[in-house]
Amino acid sequence: SPIWKIFLLHIIDPFNFPIFDVHVFRFHHFLIKKEIKEIPNNHSKKYEYYKSEYLIWFTKLRDDFELDPKKMDESFFKFGQTLKPLTGLPFKLK
Repeated sequence: SPIWKIFLLHIIDPFNFPIFDVHVFRFHHFLIKKEIKEIPNNHSKKYEYYKSEYLIWFTKLRDDFELDPKKMDESFFKFGQTLKPLTGLPFKLK
């Protein structure tokens, strides 16, 4: 699974490889698209999303604002957890 491989990269180099899981995906997708969505089941789509969207966004945010990546990981994970009970509700933020 790409999630475990990304986690291994995070263990090796937490500054350059942020945590990525179902909660982080849910948070990021909500932030960018203004809708609550679950992570794709397709492994290649998970990895592609991480590589081409999340990692680039995370790195830019971290560098532009000199943020602590550990605190970013923790807060994005927690925010994604709070969205879980709302998954599937029929609304989209504008």
